[in-house]
Order: sequence, then C-alpha cells, then structure tokens
Amino acid sequence: MAGMQTKGASGGGGGARGVKARPVATIFDPSTITDGRMIITPAIAKEMLRYNSANRPLHEYKVAQYTRDMENGNWVFNGDPIRFSSDRVLLDGQHRLAACIRSKTAFDTNVVGHLPTSVMGTIDRGKSRTVGDLFGIRGEESPLSLASAARWLWRILQGPTFIWSAGYVPTQAELDSVLIKYPELRRSVAFTTTGDAKAFLVPTMGRGRPAAVHCIIQRNYPQAADDFFTALMTGENLNKKSPVKVLRDRVTRTALPKAHRPDWEIVYLLVRAWNAFIEGREVGKLVIASKRLPFPLIVGGPDWPEAEVKELDEE
Repeated sequence: MAGMQTKGASGGGGGARGVKARPVATIFDPSTITDGRMIITPAIAKEMLRYNSANRPLHEYKVAQYTRDMENGNWVFNGDPIRFSSDRVLLDGQHRLAACIRSKTAFDTNVVGHLPTSVMGTIDRGKSRTVGDLFGIRGEESPLSLASAARWLWRILQGPTFIWSAGYVPTQAELDSVLIKYPELRRSVAFTTTGDAKAFLVPTMGRGRPAAVHCIIQRNYPQAADDFFTALMTGENLNKKSPVKVLRDRVTRTALPKAHRPDWEIVYLLVRAWNAFIEGREVGKLVIASKRLPFPLIVGGPDWPEAEVKELDEE
C-alpha cells in the first residue's frame, strides 16, 4: 500500500502536502519513467492501466479495501512502488490504480520502470503480515483472537449484507478504528476465550464471533451480556426451553465440520438466542435462516438502515 491521499488533485504535483512530485504528462508513457515519487491521479491511473497486459485478474475485495481507505483518508505512503517493465508492461500496482479511479482520489507513491519482465515472478512472494501479526507487534494480548473479533465486530457494525458475505474484508485502518471506538473489545475477547469459555465457546464457536457479539450487547446490557455468556459457557441451571440451553445443544450436536458451515451461522444463532434471553422468551429450537430471510436486529445492538433488514437476494 502506498500513497498520501488527496481528493480531487490533478496533474503531477498538486495536492500532497510536503511531497515534491515530478510533473506528469497528460498521456503517460512507461518508457519515459524516471524512478521516483509521484502523485497518481485518477486520469494517470487510467493511462497506467492501459499497459496492464500481463497481470493476474483483479480481486474485487482488494480493490474495495483500497477504495475505502483512499476515500476515508486512511491511505498512507509506505514506499511500495508501481512497477513497469522495460517493454512498457505494468508489473505491479493494478489494484491500487483501480482503487484510485473508483475512489476518485489521487495518491502518492513511488514509480519504478525499465525492469526486466522476468521479475514478475519475484513480486508479492513474501508472506504478508496479518492483522494478528500487527496486533502482536504492538503488544496486544491474544492478538490472533483480537484480530478475529475485530473483523467480526466490523462486519456486524456494517450491517447484514456484510455479515452474510465473507467477501467483505476490512482493512487494517478500519480494524484500528474499531478498536478505538470499542476498546472494550479487548475485555470481551478475554471474557469469551479464557476459563470456562476455553472449554466450550472456543471449540464450538471459535474465538472471534462470541467476542464480537458480547462487545456489541454489553454496551447497553453489561450485566445481562456477562450472564448470557456465562450461562452459555457453563450450561448450569438451564431448563430445556431456555434459549441458552437450546443454543448450547444446537452447536454441540451440529454434524457439519466447521469448514462446511457458513461463517455467519454462529453469529446468527448467538443473536437469535440473545434476543430471546434478554426478552425473557423460551424457545423450542433455533432454526438456521437462509440468506433470503432478514437478519434479526440485535437487541441492544446497532441500528442498521431499514434496507439492511429487508429480504436479501442470494449472491
């Protein structure tokens, strides 16, 4: 990722404060590149993509991630260049360029040209740092669990469309924002992954989803949220129609291997059981919905737009 974002910048030098960018011709030609730093505007990005003849297919989720970061001012310069070969082929940077066009936002980056085409096989070969890696570097406790919980909390806050589909992937900047707005997520992770939780919640529901749901509901119902998850962990003193017992039984007897379950299933069941619990209702069973049914609003949770809880089409 690279680039100091500037909305509506044009030409080669305007917009990025403190950056001495080279003038850029209206019609971009890779053969004229002098390696260095420049401001890429949407117009220049379109020109650069004309030379994208030997790259992998665009990954939509990656373009969407970069687009959101550019639009929200979260795109930062990190030195990673746009690369061109000596025969004027774009070797690296298509996702950044596509996001620049989509977001209508200029960004600041290095540009390198005149590379042998053979270097294509060496680009993006290193192991990327995960969100969990970065949280660990910062000294966060249980960084992998916290990363998973932050991803799910972000999806829940966006609304049902983002819960249903695993194709919506938050960026590092978006997850950092979640932790700033919900610092209590750290406690929720500890509460739902240690002690009794380690024996029941983690094996049956994973580490991220219970923590995210707990974090959401504890803002308005702090004691009830703890009581709900404590009962879920221990299974003590529950009658057979208690929503907590029905949920425990449901996830315990699920025959499908985890790899075959929709990733939203646990969140859906947790929400259904929590809603019944906080409303004092007994339930006979918890049925898994299809994506054609509305996702239930979370009692004590975010107010999603009305359109988000209407019938959803299959993707």
